Amino acid sequence: MALVIGTECKVRVDTNRALALALLHDIAEAKTGDIDAYEQILAGKQLVEDKSVMEESAMREMTDDLPFGDWIYSLWREYEDQVTLEAKFIKALDRIEGFLHISEGGVEMYIPKEFHADYANKAVEAFDEATHHFPELKDLLDAVKSDLQKQFESVGVKWVDGTKETPPATDIA
Repeated sequence: MALVIGTECKVRVDTNRALALALLHDIAEAKTGDIDAYEQILAGKQLVEDKSVMEESAMREMTDDLPFGDWIYSLWREYEDQVTLEAKFIKALDRIEGFLHISEGGVEMYIPKEFHADYANKAVEAFDEATHHFPELKDLLDAVKSDLQKQFESVGVKWVDGTKETPPATDIA
Protein backbone atom coordinates (compact mmCIF):
# COMPACT_ATOMS: atom_id res chain seq x y z
CA MET A 1 0.00 0.00 0.00
CA ALA A 2 2.79 2.44 0.93
CA LEU A 3 4.67 1.83 -2.30
CA VAL A 4 1.65 1.99 -4.58
CA ILE A 5 -0.09 4.97 -2.98
CA GLY A 6 3.18 6.81 -2.37
CA THR A 7 4.18 6.38 -5.99
CA GLU A 8 0.80 6.87 -7.67
CA CYS A 9 -0.12 9.91 -5.57
CA LYS A 10 3.43 11.28 -5.90
CA VAL A 11 3.86 11.70 -2.14
CA ARG A 12 7.24 13.27 -1.44
CA VAL A 13 8.69 10.87 1.11
CA ASP A 14 11.74 8.62 1.23
CA THR A 15 10.03 5.51 -0.10
CA ASN A 16 12.63 3.08 1.27
CA ARG A 17 12.33 4.53 4.77
CA ALA A 18 8.54 4.59 4.53
CA LEU A 19 8.53 0.92 3.48
CA ALA A 20 10.79 0.00 6.41
CA LEU A 21 8.43 1.81 8.81
CA ALA A 22 5.42 0.14 7.21
CA LEU A 23 6.94 -3.30 7.69
CA LEU A 24 7.98 -2.73 11.31
CA HIS A 25 5.35 -0.41 12.80
CA ASP A 26 3.03 -3.19 14.02
CA ILE A 27 5.69 -5.73 14.97
CA ALA A 28 5.04 -5.35 18.72
CA GLU A 29 1.44 -6.39 18.11
CA ALA A 30 2.75 -9.86 17.30
CA LYS A 31 3.20 -10.19 21.07
CA THR A 32 0.64 -7.79 22.49
CA GLY A 33 -2.24 -8.08 20.05
CA ASP A 34 -4.14 -5.12 18.64
CA ILE A 35 -7.01 -3.12 20.08
CA ASP A 36 -10.34 -3.35 18.32
CA ALA A 37 -11.48 0.11 17.22
CA TYR A 38 -14.84 -0.25 18.98
CA GLU A 39 -13.13 -1.31 22.21
CA GLN A 40 -10.84 1.71 21.93
CA ILE A 41 -13.79 4.08 21.53
CA LEU A 42 -15.45 2.61 24.63
CA ALA A 43 -12.34 2.42 26.83
CA GLY A 44 -10.68 5.62 25.69
CA LYS A 45 -7.26 7.06 26.30
CA GLN A 46 -6.18 4.76 29.17
CA LEU A 47 -6.42 1.69 26.96
CA VAL A 48 -4.22 3.36 24.34
CA GLU A 49 -1.69 4.33 27.01
CA ASP A 50 -1.64 0.77 28.41
CA LYS A 51 -1.18 -0.59 24.89
CA SER A 52 1.75 1.77 24.36
CA VAL A 53 3.49 0.56 27.53
CA MET A 54 2.97 -3.10 26.58
CA GLU A 55 4.26 -2.52 23.05
CA GLU A 56 7.36 -0.70 24.34
CA SER A 57 8.14 -3.67 26.57
CA ALA A 58 7.51 -6.14 23.75
CA MET A 59 9.79 -4.23 21.37
CA ARG A 60 12.60 -4.15 23.95
CA GLU A 61 12.17 -7.87 24.55
CA MET A 62 12.16 -8.72 20.84
CA THR A 63 15.09 -6.51 19.82
CA ASP A 64 17.48 -6.42 22.80
CA ASP A 65 19.36 -9.61 21.86
CA LEU A 66 19.60 -8.94 18.12
CA PRO A 67 22.78 -7.49 16.62
CA PHE A 68 20.56 -5.16 14.53
CA GLY A 69 17.95 -4.74 17.28
CA ASP A 70 18.79 -1.08 17.85
CA TRP A 71 18.03 -0.36 14.20
CA ILE A 72 14.67 -2.13 14.34
CA TYR A 73 13.79 -0.48 17.63
CA SER A 74 14.74 2.98 16.34
CA LEU A 75 12.52 2.58 13.26
CA TRP A 76 9.63 1.43 15.44
CA ARG A 77 10.25 4.36 17.80
CA GLU A 78 10.34 6.76 14.82
CA TYR A 79 6.86 5.60 13.84
CA GLU A 80 5.55 5.81 17.41
CA ASP A 81 6.97 9.31 17.96
CA GLN A 82 5.61 10.60 14.62
CA VAL A 83 8.46 13.06 14.09
CA THR A 84 9.30 12.33 10.45
CA LEU A 85 7.27 12.81 7.31
CA GLU A 86 7.65 9.10 6.53
CA ALA A 87 6.25 8.13 9.95
CA LYS A 88 3.28 10.44 9.44
CA PHE A 89 2.70 9.01 5.96
CA ILE A 90 2.64 5.43 7.24
CA LYS A 91 0.35 6.44 10.13
CA ALA A 92 -2.02 8.06 7.63
CA LEU A 93 -2.04 4.90 5.52
CA ASP A 94 -2.54 2.75 8.61
CA ARG A 95 -5.65 4.76 9.48
CA ILE A 96 -6.93 4.76 5.92
CA GLU A 97 -6.47 0.99 5.68
CA GLY A 98 -9.02 0.37 8.42
CA PHE A 99 -11.58 2.47 6.62
CA LEU A 100 -10.83 0.79 3.31
CA HIS A 101 -11.62 -2.56 4.97
CA ILE A 102 -14.95 -1.20 6.14
CA SER A 103 -15.66 0.33 2.76
CA GLU A 104 -14.98 -2.95 0.97
CA GLY A 105 -16.63 -5.21 3.55
CA GLY A 106 -19.62 -2.97 4.11
CA VAL A 107 -20.59 -1.02 7.21
CA GLU A 108 -23.20 -3.65 8.08
CA MET A 109 -20.42 -5.84 9.48
CA TYR A 110 -20.09 -3.47 12.45
CA ILE A 111 -22.67 -3.42 15.22
CA PRO A 112 -24.03 -1.49 17.09
CA LYS A 113 -25.06 1.47 14.97
CA GLU A 114 -23.63 3.88 17.54
CA PHE A 115 -20.24 2.57 16.49
CA HIS A 116 -20.94 3.58 12.91
CA ALA A 117 -21.52 7.21 13.85
CA ASP A 118 -18.40 7.34 16.03
CA TYR A 119 -16.38 5.54 13.42
CA ALA A 120 -17.63 7.82 10.67
CA ASN A 121 -16.53 10.82 12.68
CA LYS A 122 -13.13 9.22 13.39
CA ALA A 123 -12.79 8.44 9.69
CA VAL A 124 -13.39 12.05 8.74
CA GLU A 125 -10.90 13.27 11.34
CA ALA A 126 -8.26 10.79 10.18
CA PHE A 127 -8.84 11.66 6.53
CA ASP A 128 -8.68 15.38 7.18
CA GLU A 129 -5.48 14.99 9.23
CA ALA A 130 -3.84 12.92 6.50
CA THR A 131 -4.85 15.46 3.86
CA HIS A 132 -3.35 18.23 5.98
CA HIS A 133 0.06 16.50 5.95
CA PHE A 134 -0.27 15.02 2.48
CA PRO A 135 -2.41 17.10 0.11
CA GLU A 136 -1.42 14.63 -2.62
CA LEU A 137 -3.80 12.13 -0.96
CA LYS A 138 -6.85 14.39 -1.06
CA ASP A 139 -8.49 12.84 -4.14
CA LEU A 140 -8.00 9.31 -2.79
CA LEU A 141 -9.28 10.25 0.65
CA ASP A 142 -12.28 12.10 -0.76
CA ALA A 143 -13.25 9.01 -2.77
CA VAL A 144 -13.04 6.73 0.29
CA LYS A 145 -14.85 9.30 2.44
CA SER A 146 -17.64 9.63 -0.13
CA ASP A 147 -18.10 5.87 -0.32
CA LEU A 148 -18.21 5.52 3.46
CA GLN A 149 -20.68 8.39 3.76
CA LYS A 150 -23.05 6.68 1.32
CA GLN A 151 -22.73 3.37 3.15
CA PHE A 152 -23.32 4.90 6.58
CA GLU A 153 -26.31 6.86 5.36
CA SER A 154 -27.75 3.75 3.66
CA VAL A 155 -28.03 2.07 7.07
CA GLY A 156 -29.51 5.18 8.70
CA VAL A 157 -26.41 6.54 10.42
CA LYS A 158 -25.73 10.26 10.26
CA TRP A 159 -22.46 11.34 8.71
CA VAL A 160 -20.43 13.79 10.79
CA ASP A 161 -18.00 15.91 8.80
CA GLY A 162 -16.30 18.35 11.13
CA THR A 163 -18.91 20.83 12.30
CA LYS A 164 -21.29 19.94 9.47
CA GLU A 165 -23.64 17.02 10.11
CA THR A 166 -25.45 15.24 7.33
CA PRO A 167 -28.70 13.61 8.48
CA PRO A 168 -29.31 10.01 7.49
CA ALA A 169 -30.70 9.51 4.02
CA THR A 170 -34.41 8.82 3.87
CA ASP A 171 -36.40 7.40 1.02
CA ILE A 172 -39.07 9.71 -0.30
CA ALA A 173 -41.74 7.82 -2.14
